[in-house]
Amino acid sequence: MTKKVALVISGRGANDAIRGQMTEYGDALSEIGISVVHVSMDPAELGYAADLIQSGQVGFAFTWLGIGQDLSAKVAGESAPSNLWERFGVPLLKIHGDLPAFFV
Repeated sequence: MTKKVALVISGRGANDAIRGQMTEYGDALSEIGISVVHVSMDPAELGYAADLIQSGQVGFAFTWLGIGQDLSAKVAGESAPSNLWERFGVPLLKIHGDLPAFFV
């Protein structure tokens, strides 16, 4: 069985703070042995994430404030696009806090 990965999804923010914060969370997961794939809102990266989800390689994902929660794509054999998190039952954790001034 292939080890599943965690997707870490980030967006843009002032001074790239969101990406920096999500990178730190991903690094913490890596330190405990979880394979992490970082994804930005770049269409090519989102396409790669969609492929990983559809192939069953994603165990869970997390994001800042729900960035990417509407990730949808056409699944083979289906006529309309569907939300990939719901369609494949991949948990999506939405981190919410006011950093760096406060703790999550």
